[in-house]
Amino acid sequence: MECVAHPACTQRLPGASAGVRRLADARAAAELLAIIYVKDTYVKTPLKLLVSISFLSVFAGCWQGPYHDGKPLDQWLALAKDKSPETRRDSARALGKLGLQTDEVVPVLVDLAKDENKGVQMQAIFALRAISPRAKAALPALTEIAFDKGQDQLVRRAAAKTAKVIRRQP
Repeated sequence: MECVAHPACTQRLPGASAGVRRLADARAAAELLAIIYVKDTYVKTPLKLLVSISFLSVFAGCWQGPYHDGKPLDQWLALAKDKSPETRRDSARALGKLGLQTDEVVPVLVDLAKDENKGVQMQAIFALRAISPRAKAALPALTEIAFDKGQDQLVRRAAAKTAKVIRRQP
C-alpha cells in the first residue's frame, strides 16, 4: 500500500508533489499532537497517542479508510459495480492490495470472481489469493468456480489454486 495524503491536504496544495503533501500531513499531525493533552500532561504512551489520533481523525471526518492510487477504499468498492469490465478489473486489483486491512473486501471480490468477464474473474481470484489470510469466506465460491464445467479452464485452475492457498492459511 502506498502512503497518500488525505484529499484535504491535496486540495490545499494543488500541484504539490506527493512528498510535499505527506510533509503537509506530518505537519498537520504535529499540530494535532500539540493539542492532545490530559490536564496539561501530554499523552504518555504511544498506544494512547495512536488511539487519540485515530479517534480525533474519525471524529473530525478525516479518515476515509486506506488508499490506493489516490482513491479511498469506499471508492474502489463502488467501482467494483461499474459497467466497464476494465474498471471492475482495476477495482479487483486495488481491493487485493487493500484487502489485508479490512474484511469488507472479501464479499466484493467473491462477486467479482463470478463476473461474466474472464479478466475480471482472474483479477478477483488473484486478489483473493493475495489476501488469503482474510479470505476464508471465499472458499465455497472458489470451490464452486473450480468445479463449474461452464467456466474457462484458466479461471477454474486459478480458483482451485487460490482455494488451496487459502485452505493452508492458519
